Amino acid sequence: QDADRCENEVSESMMPVPSTASAAGSRAVDKEKLLPKAFTKFKDDGQVHHDDLPKALAFMGYSQPDPHLIEMAFSSVSAGFSTLGQDEFVSFAKCFEDHMNMAVAEA
Repeated sequence: QDADRCENEVSESMMPVPSTASAAGSRAVDKEKLLPKAFTKFKDDGQVHHDDLPKALAFMGYSQPDPHLIEMAFSSVSAGFSTLGQDEFVSFAKCFEDHMNMAVAEA
């Protein structure tokens, strides 16, 4: 159910945000291109460990990613394990982006 919640939130976040939509969209595309590189850089035995997620996000350009948002996104996509495979990592990164955008919009 958590994954469904994240997917619903992701679809809502795809709606343009006034005045920053084009800049945010451009950054999202750049970060999306870094996903495979981040996964490759931080994987161990084909998985990225939970403890490496802040470093992976920083590698992708997120400056000091919020630990609370990391936990929210991780719990939305993990299957109860402490590591993420590549598909889960991609889902995690997209979910983190969504949670971050919602936090900024609510601020």
